[in-house]
Parts: sequence; C-alpha cells; structure tokens
Amino acid sequence: MRHKIAVFLVHSLLCPVLLLAVPGGVIAQEPDMQYDRIRAVVDGLRAPHEAVAVEHHLRGKADVRVCRVDFNTRNLMVQVPRASQLSQALFSSWCEELGYQLRCYHRDHEDGSHLPLLNNRTCGVAPTER
Repeated sequence: MRHKIAVFLVHSLLCPVLLLAVPGGVIAQEPDMQYDRIRAVVDGLRAPHEAVAVEHHLRGKADVRVCRVDFNTRNLMVQVPRASQLSQALFSSWCEELGYQLRCYHRDHEDGSHLPLLNNRTCGVAPTER
C-alpha cells in the first residue's frame, strides 16, 4: 500500500514539476512570441474519434501551435502566432475537407484569461430562431 501511495505522489506531484523544468516542455513558449486564440463550434461530429481526427488534421497545418476539439461541447480552440494570416475561410475549408462545418468563429489575443465555452446549440443562431 505504501508503495502505491509513493508511486502516486511521484507521478502526480513530481512529473508536472519536471515538465516545467525541461527545456521544450509542455508549457515552454518562445520568448517575446505573442499568440492569438481561435474559437469556433464544429458541426457534424458524431463520435469522439472524429474530434481527434479534426485535431490531428489542423495540427498539421502551418502556424497552428495548439489545437483542441472537445467532442461534448463541439468547441474548437486553436492557438496561432499573432502575425499569422490564417483566416476563418481557411479554417472552414480545412474542416470541410473532413466533412465538418465551422460556425461562431472568434479570434482574439491570447492573454491567459479564462476561455468561456461557446454554446453549440445557440451560437450563431438568431434569437428569433431559438
């Protein structure tokens, strides 16, 4: 039992500290680089593996630093360099290559603030149609 507790503590407490200390670790960023975050709703997802497929497809594109698609909320979050010229039309075309549509596209400066979820049921729908 003590061995299991020790292993748990090492994995839960020490590993995140090591990731912070390792050059090129998960949260390491280039100095003086500024980023924008792109948020949207992905329509047409029917299974979690489809959300993963969209993530992998977008991560392979130039200037896409981070990409995450949440199947449950259908929310897409992408981080790109602020100077990037990636547009809503380009992201839409990339998703359409896989058979999905984007709506409620937002691009703003990454400032470390809380990232609210987009409502996948009402986002982009006129109030009279809700």
